[in-house]
Amino acid sequence: GFDGVVFSDDLEMKAIAERVAVETQVERATRATVDVLLACRDPALQHALFLALVHAQEEDSELERLSIDAVRSRVAR
Repeated sequence: GFDGVVFSDDLEMKAIAERVAVETQVERATRATVDVLLACRDPALQHALFLALVHAQEEDSELERLSIDAVRSRVAR
């Protein structure tokens, strides 16, 4: 029932950055309805996350729908 914005932890943390591929992080976070993926310092990681999100949405219509729904629910407020 939570209807607020969901942020990830910083994806630069060693626990995730060294163990999970960027593409997998994006897919899992999107399916978990995370609204904002945080990469707080590394511009290269920020860019990689953006590209992975675009590619994931191009390849999987469910991920695209989830992202569109997240934006719509925030704009409608």
